[in-house]
Amino acid sequence: MVKRPASRATVERELAEAKGDLDSAKKSLLESDYKWTIIKAYYSMFHACKSLLFSAGYVEKSHECLIAAIEELFTDRGILPPAIVSDLR
Repeated sequence: MVKRPASRATVERELAEAKGDLDSAKKSLLESDYKWTIIKAYYSMFHACKSLLFSAGYVEKSHECLIAAIEELFTDRGILPPAIVSDLR
C-alpha cells in the first residue's frame, strides 16, 4: 500500500467502475448466468473498496493488500462491518 494524496477524480472513476460492474451483475443474474453474476458482483465490491482506499489517500498493489487495508482502515475502526472483508476473501 502506498500513501498518495486523495484524488476526487480517481475516487469517482472507481465508483463508476463499481456501478458498471454491479449493473452488469444484475443483468447476468436476470439471464441466470450465475458464474458471471458472482464475478461481476465481486469486481463491483473490489472497485467500491478501491474508491474508499483512494479517498483515504492510499493506493493498493494487490487484491490482498486492498483487503488488508480495508480491514485496517475501515472495519477495525467500526466504519464498515467485518462482513465486507470476509466477502472479499
